[in-house]
Amino acid sequence: MPQTPHLYELQPGSGWLRWVNGRALEFPEQQFNKDFRANAAAIYDWRDHDGYFYIIYAGCNERKTFARRGWNRLGLARSKDLIHWRVAGQME
Repeated sequence: MPQTPHLYELQPGSGWLRWVNGRALEFPEQQFNKDFRANAAAIYDWRDHDGYFYIIYAGCNERKTFARRGWNRLGLARSKDLIHWRVAGQME
């Protein structure tokens, strides 16, 4: 089963120690990320600039090479609502 990144909210007053309300971020499977959908994902909030969230992530199709981390490739996707994602190169 492909693994996907999860987004959590920081519980107010927890001092970075308690994260709650986690949910999976599900964006399209691509040719390079069928096994591990998004490793080391980073989300950027650019809504003030162009109305989108952006996510940069690494994915792979195998977990045998490179100390079982696989041959990772980078991906880029954007979303207006963190639910519906379009990967770089897809038409709107």
